[in-house]
Amino acid sequence: MGCNSSTPATAVQGGTAIQPTAPAQTLPDPEKGGNEKTSADDRRFSDPPSPREPLLKSMAKEEETGPAAPAVEAKSAGNIELAEKAKDKDVELAVEDELAEKAKDKDVKQAVKEPLLDARTAVVPTQSSPVKEYFSKFAGAGADAMPQPPLTQTAFSWFGSFTGIAILGLLHGYFASPQSPVHLVFLIPPFGAMAVLVFSACKAPLAQPRNVLLGNTIGGICGWLVFKVMCLAGLESLIWLSAALAVSLTIVVQEHAKAVHPPGGATALAFIIVAPLHALDFVYIFCPALLGAIILVVVGLFTNNLSAARTYPQGWGFGTMTAYKESPEDSALKAFFGKFAGAGVEGQPAPDMSYSGFSFMGSFLGIAALGLCDTYMSPAMPQLHLKFLIASFGAMAVLIRSTKGPPFAAKKRAFGQHYWRRRWCLRGEAVGDHGSRWNAVAQCGLGCVSDNRLARADVFRPPARWCNCTCLRGTAIYPTTWL
Repeated sequence: MGCNSSTPATAVQGGTAIQPTAPAQTLPDPEKGGNEKTSADDRRFSDPPSPREPLLKSMAKEEETGPAAPAVEAKSAGNIELAEKAKDKDVELAVEDELAEKAKDKDVKQAVKEPLLDARTAVVPTQSSPVKEYFSKFAGAGADAMPQPPLTQTAFSWFGSFTGIAILGLLHGYFASPQSPVHLVFLIPPFGAMAVLVFSACKAPLAQPRNVLLGNTIGGICGWLVFKVMCLAGLESLIWLSAALAVSLTIVVQEHAKAVHPPGGATALAFIIVAPLHALDFVYIFCPALLGAIILVVVGLFTNNLSAARTYPQGWGFGTMTAYKESPEDSALKAFFGKFAGAGVEGQPAPDMSYSGFSFMGSFLGIAALGLCDTYMSPAMPQLHLKFLIASFGAMAVLIRSTKGPPFAAKKRAFGQHYWRRRWCLRGEAVGDHGSRWNAVAQCGLGCVSDNRLARADVFRPPARWCNCTCLRGTAIYPTTWL
């Protein structure tokens, strides 16, 4: 029997024809990624898919991808942060580039505006000479003048000064009289200058209790000590030398005791030139120098604090004291006495020795010049009644040479306070026209030369009619103002 090899043979078993089965096709392996197709019989006879199978597959997928989800989120957050930082950095770089461009454009514009220098005519800028810098300080520092106080404050100043000087005058009249068992002096010229500071300039550092009490006592000690030394050396006739040494030494000691007080210089000078005071000997240090200052400070406490706009002292200077803070619940009496504690303002620090050296030199030259004029010119012209050396110039020397540019040291005040009307000086001593006005001019002129030293920035410009001899300081400027 012939057969076709391509036709599959049919087997007969038990009268039933059995069709030969087609070769089985392999199912695709999902793990191997196979793409083989399954046969129709396999699909027909395979089990139907379970409804839970999609759920199980999704759960398996979540289990596989679940642990990596936080890491992916963290990575995404980190990428966002880095992107923000990079963006900020780009913005900063852009701003810097823009600024650099603007600076470059500005430099170019400036270079275009500047004329080209010819090497043959170019002027090389040179540093100003020390002499020119020295004399330029005479123009002043441009500080504003002191404002005029209201009339009510002037009334308080008048009342305090009147009360303080009147008390000293009453004590002087009693203890200085021949009937007094104890001969004491309470009224000396320096207390006039002290009253101006304590009652009119009560907020100034020079008027605080430490400066008044300690500074005036230092003046009494220096005046008495210099007089005794000059007597032991047999040089008591050289009044000009004794006066210059007493005032200059007072300035140096006051500066390093942090108690600069101009009337202290007048206290030292008064003991040298006022002969009746020599009889007091060392008692002069305690009375009137110390006791008189205590009386004026006490009077200042009561009279200055009557004004709501005043608080005296600003600071005691002898230690830390808590400033009084007024409360609405406090009574008027408590608020009044609370001001006695001060405003908590600290005093000025002590200067270095170089500063004090120039202060000593300027004061010595000024007082010595006045002393020499008083010694030799006054007797030569008796008809003019010249008097060149008075106690007030001791206070002026401290004010001009020692203090760094306070408004009280301005030239207008130096002239005005020493020359008023015809024969009277505002410091309280009667002197001739020439002996008052021109002595003040000489003091201010010598103050220019010594104060405006090259190591210290003080400045002073005098009138065109007279010259100066004191501009050697370099850390402060004298005068601060001419007004």
